[in-house]
Amino acid sequence: MTSLSSALQERGSELVSGGLDALETLGKKTVAVLTEDDPGFRSKRQRLIQGNQPNLSEVLREAHAQREAALANVDSDQPTSGIKHVHFTGLFDEYQGLVHLEALELLSRQCSARVDVMRSDVDKSVLAPVKSMSARFAEEKERAEQEEEGEEEEGGDVDAEKRIALLEEIVGRLGLAVTSEKLTKVVRESDSRLATCNATDETAEGITAEIVYEEGLRSLAQTAAASMEFFHKAAELILLPQEPDSVSIKDRSEAFLSLCDELCKHISSYAGVFAACINALDSSDAATTHSTSLFLEAANSCSYVQDACQLVLPALQQAYLSQASDH
Repeated sequence: MTSLSSALQERGSELVSGGLDALETLGKKTVAVLTEDDPGFRSKRQRLIQGNQPNLSEVLREAHAQREAALANVDSDQPTSGIKHVHFTGLFDEYQGLVHLEALELLSRQCSARVDVMRSDVDKSVLAPVKSMSARFAEEKERAEQEEEGEEEEGGDVDAEKRIALLEEIVGRLGLAVTSEKLTKVVRESDSRLATCNATDETAEGITAEIVYEEGLRSLAQTAAASMEFFHKAAELILLPQEPDSVSIKDRSEAFLSLCDELCKHISSYAGVFAACINALDSSDAATTHSTSLFLEAANSCSYVQDACQLVLPALQQAYLSQASDH
């Protein structure tokens, strides 16, 4: 690792920990720029934080459609800024994130309906673990929301091999016939993209803030999409008959929550280091908008991963009640 690489990673850690403060400082001006460039940006953020919101996949599809419609109306001869070249929801869809999210939402709704019916057919004492699961997931959701508001901020560690080993360990604790292959793949590819921004003076020719921004955005979208696929497949496997000595429902629930937390740390860490690379390459207002956009989309990505994890809860509850009714 070159001295430049070390400096950038150190700066990335600082940017992650101070990211939300930076966003607050940039304020309305930056958000206005992003909203102008992404017609679905403002409505997407507002609808996700309001109560009684529609399905996450519906919000993302709407934002993507608005984006495509806006680009279709742009004169092809009109100069465009770099930030228009790629867009998170488009990349998320390209990596099949929306497909798996929609399937997970459907499965979750079906499981939730079955759980409501099954509750009336079992002894009240059997429902205690179900209530405990709900409380634990709600507690984790509240903690995540507090972190998003800036009360806590994790990140800065971009040791790919260390993160891969941890992901593999957590997935193993689920006790399901699912591998961490897709998740570890996106970690390796994020690390490979990061090498672009950590280039030495001899190989850095042609690397711009725009290129680093696009690489960072791809890493965020790919990680979020791979997370949707994993949670979708895992939820399906939960519903299959399990061996009597398989992982307890409590341990499996904790493993899912740990996995969600680790994926969000990965997203935050890499967003910070990519943003550091952008700032090291360019100090213009456009570059600042790029780095700020990465932090905003990293926060969005973490929210999507957390929502997907929450959607697994009804499947866990149905599996538990099915096993309880068989005994």
